[in-house]
Amino acid sequence: MSVNQPRPIKAISFDAGGTLLEPWPSVGQVYCDVAREFGIDSDPAQLTAAFGDAWRSRERFSYSREDWHAVVQLTFGRKITRELFGAIYERFTHPEVWRVYPDVEPALRKAREHGLKLAVISNWDERLGPLLQNLGLRSYFDHLLISIEIGSHKPEPAIFEHAAREMK
Repeated sequence: MSVNQPRPIKAISFDAGGTLLEPWPSVGQVYCDVAREFGIDSDPAQLTAAFGDAWRSRERFSYSREDWHAVVQLTFGRKITRELFGAIYERFTHPEVWRVYPDVEPALRKAREHGLKLAVISNWDERLGPLLQNLGLRSYFDHLLISIEIGSHKPEPAIFEHAAREMK
C-alpha cells in the first residue's frame, strides 16, 4: 500500500441512543405512563421538555442509578419515591418503550456482509446489553463498550482507547 492510499476500513463503532434507537413514543410518555400506575397524573409533553432541561443541566453524570434518580426527580420537579423511580428505571429495560431506527438493521447487515467488525461505544448503564439483545440488535456487534462498565465516558480518550484495543 502506498503512503497516499487510504487504509481500508476494518471496524465501525456506533453510539446507541439517538443513533441506533430512541425512547418511544417519548421519554415523557414513558414517565407519564409509569407515574399513572402510582396515581400521579402528568403531561407527557411537559415531562419530555423537563427531561431535556434536566439532562442538559447534569454535570459529571455517571450513569449510576443514583444519577438517574436525580434526573428523574428534576424531570418531575419534586421528590419522587424510590418505588416510582425503580419502576421508571425498570420500564426502560422493556423493548416496547424503544424504537430502533428503520435504517439500522439494513446498515448493520450490509456492514457485516463486508466483513466489518462492529461495536457499540455508548455512555449508558447496565441495561444496554440486555436491551440490545431484546431488540434483536446484539448479535450484530462484536463488542459492547458501555461507559458504566468501562469506567470512562465519551468524550474521554480512555473509552476510545479501550475500544481500539478490543477491536484489533
